[in-house]
This record gives sequence, C-alpha cells and structure tokens, in this order.
Amino acid sequence: MKGLKKSGFMKAFAAVLLFVSVVASAVLSLLLFAIYEYGGLYDGGLNMVKNILSDICYYNADAIGEYYGSKLMGYTSEAADITFAAKFDTDKTNVRFSVLAPDGSVYFSNIDENEVFVSSTISRDISRIVQGDKVDKLCSSYEAAHEYYNELLNEGHVLSFEITETDISKLPFKATAVLGVTVHKDFCVVAAIPSTLQPVDGIYLIFNTVTFVAQYFYVFIGVLCAVLLLVVLLVVFIISSAGYKPNEEAVRPGFFARMPLDIYCAIILLIANAYVWVLDTSRHELVAFLISTVVALVLLIGSLFSISARLKVKGWYKNLLVFRIIGYLYRLLKKYITAVFSVLSRIGLFWKTCVYLVLQYVLCFIGAMAGREEGVMIVSTVLIINALVLIKFVLDLRKLEACGKEIASGNIQSKIDSTAVLPSLRVHAASLNGIGGGLEEALEKSIKSERMKSELITNVSHDIKTPLTSIVNYVGLLKKEGLDSENAQGYVEVLEKQSMRLKKMTEDLMEASKAASGNISVNTELIDVGIALEQALGEYREKLDEAELDVVKQIGADECNASADGKLLWRIFDNILGNACKYAMRKTRLYISLQANEETVDIVFKNVSATPLNIDADELTERFVRGDGSRNTEGSGLGLSIAKSLTELQKGSFNVNIDGDLFKVTVSLKKA
Repeated sequence: MKGLKKSGFMKAFAAVLLFVSVVASAVLSLLLFAIYEYGGLYDGGLNMVKNILSDICYYNADAIGEYYGSKLMGYTSEAADITFAAKFDTDKTNVRFSVLAPDGSVYFSNIDENEVFVSSTISRDISRIVQGDKVDKLCSSYEAAHEYYNELLNEGHVLSFEITETDISKLPFKATAVLGVTVHKDFCVVAAIPSTLQPVDGIYLIFNTVTFVAQYFYVFIGVLCAVLLLVVLLVVFIISSAGYKPNEEAVRPGFFARMPLDIYCAIILLIANAYVWVLDTSRHELVAFLISTVVALVLLIGSLFSISARLKVKGWYKNLLVFRIIGYLYRLLKKYITAVFSVLSRIGLFWKTCVYLVLQYVLCFIGAMAGREEGVMIVSTVLIINALVLIKFVLDLRKLEACGKEIASGNIQSKIDSTAVLPSLRVHAASLNGIGGGLEEALEKSIKSERMKSELITNVSHDIKTPLTSIVNYVGLLKKEGLDSENAQGYVEVLEKQSMRLKKMTEDLMEASKAASGNISVNTELIDVGIALEQALGEYREKLDEAELDVVKQIGADECNASADGKLLWRIFDNILGNACKYAMRKTRLYISLQANEETVDIVFKNVSATPLNIDADELTERFVRGDGSRNTEGSGLGLSIAKSLTELQKGSFNVNIDGDLFKVTVSLKKA
C-alpha cells in the first residue's frame, strides 16, 4: 500500500477514475431522481419521455417558425435554406413538421399522422410594411406642410415626405408623401416525433436511455451506490497519497504549495465564480456547461491533492498569508509596546507619579467642562481607576514588606514573584530577591572557606608531622646507638630524605602562596609550546618509565606559539607530569594532545587514576588536596594548585575534569 501511495501512475489513474466516477454518479443521480420524481418508475419512463420530447418539439417548432416566417416574407437566403434543409433532413433527425396556412392549406409537411408519438403546435403572426399610395397636397406654408406630415404619422407609416415644388413665390406649393401599408402573414407550425425512432440523433438516445433505466431502476440504484463508494475510496486514496514522492519518505508538497493556502483557495473561489458567470452569460449554454464542468472537476481534484499534501506538513498554517500578516503585526506591536515599556522603565517612580497625577487632573478637568452626565461618568471612571491602582500599590508594598521581614529574620530562601507586582515595584522585588541570593551565596562561600581552613590545618599538620616524626625518631636512634653503629649510615639517609621532603614541602608552600597572591614576576614571550612540551617529557623520561606509563602524543599540524613565561610553563608541566607519575595506574597510557585554536593553545593531559577519585574536580586544585584520601603517597598536594595559579598569572585557564577513574587536565594559553 505504501508503494501505491508513492506511485505517480496510480495517482494519475486515481485522478482520472475519480473524474469519470463523479461525472457518472452526477448523471445517474439526476436521471434516477427525474424518473422517480416524474413518475417514470411506474410506466416504464414513457410519461417522462413524452414530457422531454414535447419540450424538444416546442423548441424545434419555434425554430421552424422563425425560418418559415422569414421565408414567407422573402427574407431568407440560399445559405439559410441549405442549412435548414440539412438540419431537418429526415435521414438525420427524428423531428417531423408541418407548416399550415390559416385556411388549412399546407405550405410543407412530412408528418405521418398515424405514427405521431408527441407533437407541439405554435401559431405565428408575421407582419411587413410595403409601399402603398402616393399622396399630394398643396400647402400654403412650411408650417402647414409640417402639420400635414404629423397628421400622416398619426394615421400610419410614412415611407417618405418631400416638397416637390420649392418656389415659395408660387403659393400654395405642393408636398408629396409616400405611405406604407402593413401586410400580415399568419401560419401554424406543428413539430412532431414519430413513435418509431431512427438511431440518428439524441432523441433516440434519450428515449432508449430513460426507458431502459426506468425498467431496471433498482439495479441502477445499486450501480449508483457502487459508484459513490468508489468515489469515496478514490478520495481517501488521493488524500492519503498526496505529497508522497518515489524514493522519499517525508511528505513534500508540489509546486503550488509555495503559494499561501488562503491565496490558493481564493483563486479557486474566483474560478468558481467565473464558472457561474460563464454559465449565465454564454449563448451556447450546453457547450459552456460541459467545458466549465470539466474545468471545475479538474481543478477540484487538483486542489484535493494540493490541500491534502499541505495539511500533512507540520506547521502548514505558517504558510497562510493571514498568519504571516498577523505575525508581522504582532511582532511590530510587540516591538513598539516593548519600546514604550522600556522608556517607562527608565522613568523613576516619582516622575511616574507626577505624570499620573497630571493625567488624572486633565481627565477631571475634561469631565468638569463636559455635560452633566458625561462629566459624572468621566470623573467616576477616574476615581475608580485611581482607587484600584492605589489598592494594588498598597497590596504590593505589603508583599515587599513581608518578604523583607522574612529575610531579616534569617529566612534567606524567601522570594517574591516580581511579575505579580506593579512594574514600578519590580526593581525593588528583584533587589530583595538579590539580597536573599547574595546572602545565600556568601553563606555558602563562608562555610566552604571555614571547611577549607580546617582541612588545610589538618593536612598541613599531617604532612609536616610525618617527616618531623621520622627525623626525631632517627635522631634519637643515633644518640642511642652512636655514630659508630653499623645502622648509622641508614639512619642518616632516612634523615636526609625526610629533611629534603620537609624542605620541598616548605618550598611548595611558599611557591603556592606567592602564586596565589600574584607575587611572582611574569616575563611573557613567544614560546613554542610543542618544543617546551618535548623538553619536559625528555626531563621526565626516566620517571615515566619507572611509573610504567606509555606516553601517546597527539600534536596538531599548526604551529603552537603561545604568549607565556618559559620558566612558569616548565613549572606547570613539571607539576602535571609529576602528579601523573605519582597517581596514575601502572602499565597504562598517558595521553598528551596539543592543538592551536583561533585564540588559544590547548594542552590536554589524560590518564587513568590508580585509586578511585571520590572527590570533586574543583577540590583537586585546592591547596593540600590529594587524589588519595589516605595521604600515603609522597607529595604536598600543592602541585595542581600551583599549576592553576601559574596558568592564571599568564592570562590562561586551567581546568580539571574527572570521569570515573579518568583524570583530565586542560591548560589553555593565550595564542601569540
């Protein structure tokens, strides 16, 4: 079925079949209705045929009378005689006729009175003016001649009137008039149709069709129902298949879909009006009816395809010209209303109040100057509006007051709907909401700061206590066993290692403090980040091998020149690579990518953590925070914090992302 909907041949076949079915159902419906209405159902259609053929006889008798009237008066031409003879040739038509004089004499007749089925008679009276007597009259003056001419007109027709002697010196002079005489011709035309018809014209077809349909009336009722069902099925198929094209899944309307639907419907209505006008004004009614009906049906079927396809497209109404006009007017009105409210929002409450009072005074003044009834109505309206605005203003002030009390009592979550108050008070409502939000944000920052301070003290105490405890313990062992003991050398190495660790921690702490406070000189220059990265990787080759990390580099083809400080950039790489060597899972890969963008140079480090990262990414860049919560690994927890501060000192950004055990650091520097 889906394939049939996309078949152009099936759509064309359905359209043609629908056209034929509509015409057939219309003709059959009219014929069956006429047979039922005029009683043809009960007499085999004979009475209905007689009525139809009687009308045909009448129209033919009228046409024959016009021709013979002209012929008897001598007005016809040879061509008209040939045309008439060909039209009423007994071998070409079933119409027979007689032309009779008033006295019963026959001008012409081809009717066999014994075989007449129906007939129609028309009497014709034709008159003609011919030349009559010539009358002369002596007139004493031109006025007398004019009066004589008017007398002749009142009596009958005057074909000509002239003054034969124009010498006015000889009075009276003579005027000659030629009078017209009316000649009448009366005759009768009888048109008839015989009971035995020849298969030569439409009369034969009408007789047989009507009688046949009347005989099988109920059978044709069933045929009509079947045809109407076919029309319904074809319409459903056309509606469902409209818009589908071969090898395409989506509905795509045709060429006329570009035209707005309301314009399209208006054009169809204009064509329908033109159809009615053609039928009303055409001289050849039958031809005009047939041609106009064919055009109307073709347009109707085409419109069924086009409109059905349009309605299947989502948002079809947006193509309406009315929708576009309304949308344009809405946007235009919204633009001007927004502009007005924007201007009003810039005016302070004091000036708004002044304008309102002036406007109120002007309206009251107009009411006072108007008539009694009009003035009372205007003033009453102003007072009612003033009371409503004042009540609304007071209620909104109470809302603001209640919200302010809630915030003052410590409920910083209290909010007020700024859209529910007057526009002039929305700024105050937004300010109250902002106070609550600001207090909440400040409280969160304060709690976080206190927590970080507590953790900082705990972490610093733990990290310093560990090497100090080792130093104190091994110093005690040296005192106890003496420097000559065989374990003395091992004790000294432990003391050296713990002292260096304490020194490193102190240096990192100092560096982190300077970096966070910005107390480090930054000398930016053009740095090839790719070369700097290769140098850092070269320095860390042994440590990376010890950590069993396989470095995978992805460096873009473009030159990656950044504006940075070389020493600080090395320190950033040092901290990140050192962090990877300490906390990355053994026998995994360390991915390093370098890419130059339009404004920045991005260096991305990715590795898999050896321990679960149950910590927020932002907290890893805080001071004395490590990836392992047990703090058993070496390090101060300052590496990422220092790297972030040094990156920001160079106008760059430092971001840490955690996805499960995947640890990702992105360093973005300003492109040179």
